[in-house]
Amino acid sequence: MSSILFYIARYPGYGGIENVTTLLANYLSVEKRHKVSILSCYQQNEKELLPKLHANISFFKLPTPTCINTVENQNYYNQIVIDNHIDTIIYQDSYYPNEHLLLNTPNRNCIKIICVEHSAPNNGLISTYQALKKNPWYNFYIYAKIVYFHGLEIFKTKKRKQRLYAFCDKYVVLSPGYIPIFIKMNKLTNTDKIEAIGNPISLSLLSEVPAKEKICLFIGRFTSSKGILHLLNIWKKIEQTPCCKEWKLIMVGDGEQRNEIEAYIYNNHLERVQIEGFKKEVIPYYQKASFFLMTSLFEGFPLTLPEAMGSGVVPIAFNSFAAIPDIITPDIDGILIPPFNEELFAKRLISLIQNQDERERLAKNTLKKAQDFSQLAIWSKWNKLLTE
Repeated sequence: MSSILFYIARYPGYGGIENVTTLLANYLSVEKRHKVSILSCYQQNEKELLPKLHANISFFKLPTPTCINTVENQNYYNQIVIDNHIDTIIYQDSYYPNEHLLLNTPNRNCIKIICVEHSAPNNGLISTYQALKKNPWYNFYIYAKIVYFHGLEIFKTKKRKQRLYAFCDKYVVLSPGYIPIFIKMNKLTNTDKIEAIGNPISLSLLSEVPAKEKICLFIGRFTSSKGILHLLNIWKKIEQTPCCKEWKLIMVGDGEQRNEIEAYIYNNHLERVQIEGFKKEVIPYYQKASFFLMTSLFEGFPLTLPEAMGSGVVPIAFNSFAAIPDIITPDIDGILIPPFNEELFAKRLISLIQNQDERERLAKNTLKKAQDFSQLAIWSKWNKLLTE
């Protein structure tokens, strides 16, 4: 029996990283009988979310979360590792550079350290490109400012990824498509440590497609990285198409872009967009929707895609990040659109709205593909990694 410590920036929390941590920790504790602990820097709504964690799992919080790199935090971390006889550490790496404690792990030679990157390895480059696109090249000051500050962040991220890769025993990315990108971005010569393990679906997978309504669905944060203005531009074309007049777009989520989204809907006289806000329970939306629309500029591994597919929702998405071809097989279990071709996106959606037989064929195939991301499939990969 192993003693495993998850080290994570925020836990508990509403995000995908936190949800996956709960699922994997519970599995390792209950099914595999490992001793499991979780150490987090920050917490979100413990009263509601912490009960989802199995009672056998120990939960620890850093004493000084506002400043990670303190002697007090390091001593606290070290004591957890020593007192719990930790032999495996799973570092859930996200956008928070809080690996200082990890890099000073006591008894390092006796501990297997697995780093899991929960983002696209090249998201910094993509965000820089998108920022430059929004500003004309002749505005030299803003252009230079974007290049400098984004470039500096990319450089710093590259250095910390190289340091983590050299330090750990295994480095996990979320998709096979990210492996060559990670190697290139970080100029690796030794690639023996890198593995690809996706995130599992937490919802029950269906064996048959339920009755669907004339609904297109978006679920996600209302942020610029989700490409929501692309989505609304596409939907404007849908509302202008007579054969689509009975269809509506439901948007589940919230975020800093909400006011901008509501202003767009009002200014463009969109009549069939329904904003639901943040919802803890999304299964009813998956069960009713016919299409799941994703217009993200980049993603790590969006669980909403395989979750939707597991409920027979046909995904249509921009092919804007390397993991997505590992989730959607074009024209077999979904539709991939070259980024960021709004005209073609709308055209393919309209075509499927008009063709019920094709919709049903794709929907049946989504149920099959979703099995690749079942907990059974993903946990088998983790079992193999942990026992190597």
